[in-house]
Amino acid sequence: MISKIRTERVQILLPQTHSSVVDSGPPRKLQAVHPQERTPSDLLLSKDRGDTGCYLPGVGFLSFNDEREQYLFTAVLRPGNAPAKAGVIGILWRLLGRVRKAFPKVRIRVRLDGGFADPLVLEFLDTMGVEYVVAMAQNAVLSRIAEPAMKQARKLSEASGQTEYVYGETRYAAESWPAARRVIFKAEVVRQEGKEPKDNPRFAITNLKQNPQWIYERVYCARARV
Repeated sequence: MISKIRTERVQILLPQTHSSVVDSGPPRKLQAVHPQERTPSDLLLSKDRGDTGCYLPGVGFLSFNDEREQYLFTAVLRPGNAPAKAGVIGILWRLLGRVRKAFPKVRIRVRLDGGFADPLVLEFLDTMGVEYVVAMAQNAVLSRIAEPAMKQARKLSEASGQTEYVYGETRYAAESWPAARRVIFKAEVVRQEGKEPKDNPRFAITNLKQNPQWIYERVYCARARV
């Protein structure tokens, strides 16, 4: 039982799931997998079919304060071609109401993967007054903004022979956004033995005030512990 007295912050995590599909050939098992391949095996759902169809589990987790323990609060089976954002506002609406009823003074922080970076979802989060960190896919504009940091990371990686990264931030507004939002980025060059160095820029939308490195490592990357 979580004590209302000691609960100061509630984190909500909605990871994105993807499908592994086949285009032709004999029927195979099609599994829904987390993009980071860290989803526990008991959360993988599959269906044997001869086409490219499958079902994807939409799952959500709660955690309290700085505890590592995460609690499954929703699991919705959806068609494999459904976008990640489908139904997420309804899920969050119901959950936020229950959390605020149980913990009226708590700070709520929402972490979402890139498939949820939709203008309606972002507007909902702003309206609800919660903290949020939402991954965002790179595009030409963001890549151009992050390029000076990428150049610096390449120089550092070339000198050290190891994976190196540089953090930064910008104010960015997609065409569908009513206003600019804070976007933090990690300009990373990944080195693996026997392979060429690889650029790996990552972006996240947030309304948090802390520095980009703290947000990315302490808040966003915590999603990998599910």
